[in-house]
Amino acid sequence: MEPLRFVVYSDYLCPWCYNAAVRLDRLERESGGTVELIWRSYLLRPRPAPGRDLEEFRSYTRSWLRPAEEPDSGEFRVWQGDAGPPSHSIPPHRVAKAAASLGDEAFRRIHPRLLHAYFAENRDISDPSVLRCVWSEAGLPDSEFARSEDPSLLEQVVAEHRDALDSGVTGVPAVRLEGNDAVIVGAHPLALYRRWVERMHGRSERGRDRLARETELPFGGARLRSGDPVRAKGGGAADRYKTFPAHLAIPAYTLHGSLCGLSIRSLESEPFPSKNGDPGKPGQHKRVRQGSRPPM
Repeated sequence: MEPLRFVVYSDYLCPWCYNAAVRLDRLERESGGTVELIWRSYLLRPRPAPGRDLEEFRSYTRSWLRPAEEPDSGEFRVWQGDAGPPSHSIPPHRVAKAAASLGDEAFRRIHPRLLHAYFAENRDISDPSVLRCVWSEAGLPDSEFARSEDPSLLEQVVAEHRDALDSGVTGVPAVRLEGNDAVIVGAHPLALYRRWVERMHGRSERGRDRLARETELPFGGARLRSGDPVRAKGGGAADRYKTFPAHLAIPAYTLHGSLCGLSIRSLESEPFPSKNGDPGKPGQHKRVRQGSRPPM
C-alpha cells in the first residue's frame, strides 16, 4: 500500500506544535510504514526581536499549562531562570534542516529534542551555544553542526514559510495531505488523526473515483458534493475558492480558515512577504482552533 504523506507546517516556538508533534510522531510509528510525515517550516517570529522583556515572557509561558493539560501532550514548564526569551524562530529551523540533510534518522533525533529543550527545559533555542548543545545531546556529530550556517538552508526555511502563506496557512500546527490543498489547522486529538488515516486507507481500497461521484460531505450545516467550491481564507494569500475534495471526510470544524477555532495573530510590524510579494497586513489573522500565536 502506498503510504499517506502528510505535510506538517510547524514552528519550534509554538506550544501547540509540540502537542501535534507528539501525536503525529505516535501516529507515524504505529502505522507500520503506511504514514509518512513531511515537516515544513512556519515562522511565528521571522525576525529577531532584541530586548524582549523577560518577566513579560515568563508571564506568557503560564499559558503553556493549557496544552500541558491535554492528553498525548508534550512536557511543559513555566519559564524559570534568566535565559531567553528566544529572539526569533529561524535558528532552530536551520539546525533542524541541517540534521535533515544528514538523513531522516538525524532529523527524528533533533526534532523532539528542540521542542523539549524549549518547553520542558526552558532553554533559549535561538541561542547558538544552546543549539550546539542540543545537537550533541541528540547524538549528532559535532563536526556537522556547521551545516546549520549553510545559506541554502536559510533559503529553504524561508521558502517553506512563504509556501505556507501562499497555501493559505494562517496558523500552526497545520496539516495537509501531500498533493491536496485542504489544510487542517490545530493540534487535534490523536483519535481524529487516526480516523483520518483509516478513512483515507479505506477509500483508497474502494477507489477514489467512485467516491468522488457519490460522496456527500457535511460542511457548516450544509451538504456539499465533491467539486463544490469552498471559500478558504489565508493570512498571506488572497481569499479564493478551493474545490472541496471528496476523499477528505473529516469533521467540518477541523477545516482550514475561520471554521477552526483558536488564536493566531501577528506581532510583527512588517509581515513576512509571501512568494507573490504580497506582505499581507499585520494583525489580520483570524481565530483558529488549538493553533498558536506568536509568543510574547
